[in-house]
Amino acid sequence: MVEALSRTHVITSQNGEAGERFNPAIACHKRNANDVQPELCGKDDMIGGAISGQNSMIWVFDMDRESLPQLYRFVVLVSGYGSNLQAMLNACDSGELPGEVVAVIADRPSAYGLERAFKARIPAVYKPKRAMQTRREYDAELAELVKVFRPDWVVLTDWTRLLTMEFLSHFPNRVINLHPALPGTFPGMHAIRRAYEAFLRGQIDQTGVMVHLVVDEGVVNGPVLLQETVPIHPNDSLYMLENRVQAVEQRLLITALKDLCLNGLAGVAV
Repeated sequence: MVEALSRTHVITSQNGEAGERFNPAIACHKRNANDVQPELCGKDDMIGGAISGQNSMIWVFDMDRESLPQLYRFVVLVSGYGSNLQAMLNACDSGELPGEVVAVIADRPSAYGLERAFKARIPAVYKPKRAMQTRREYDAELAELVKVFRPDWVVLTDWTRLLTMEFLSHFPNRVINLHPALPGTFPGMHAIRRAYEAFLRGQIDQTGVMVHLVVDEGVVNGPVLLQETVPIHPNDSLYMLENRVQAVEQRLLITALKDLCLNGLAGVAV
């Protein structure tokens, strides 16, 4: 356990065993605090170390836990740009979402979601998969790392890895995925592009977005929490469709998470 922090720390965690190196009750953000601007760590050095694939890298920041209300705790897994993560951060800051993002974990050092977490003063973790490591070994380590932050919900926003039961069994009915397609359509990667290509072939005139539980190793097949249709207009470009879907993604994700915080899984067939 580290001492109460007076400046930004970088903590290196071998094999994801972060619980031995810092106290998750301390490593939690307060984004609208008026405390002293921390001394920023050597982010370029941190990323350089992360590229080696040997360690998980964690930023930890000052905070005043006593002043924080009791909020639902979200750990966000991200592989890319993190626009939906940003929607969550904004909703938490505004009070629309009665929760807080307590950690952001990425499987790629280039994921801009790490930068969003860094700017929001949230613990940001790069967890690489080692070259000889199996998916299940990686997921077991990832689960131990996530458990350090004691999440109520684990949220996948642009997370590109299929999770195995070595991860999911630790968080039953608590892993939430956002997918830019309707149930039963376009599972997997590049769903918006594939929907647009189907539109050009005259096969569909709409796509959609869904938020669902991840309960097993299937691809986008867990119980649906919310879904919404997105029309494809005759003059749409792929860029136009992507923007329209993204707007629905962000709104639907916040609505679904708010409902989970207020009502739990009431009415969801799990």
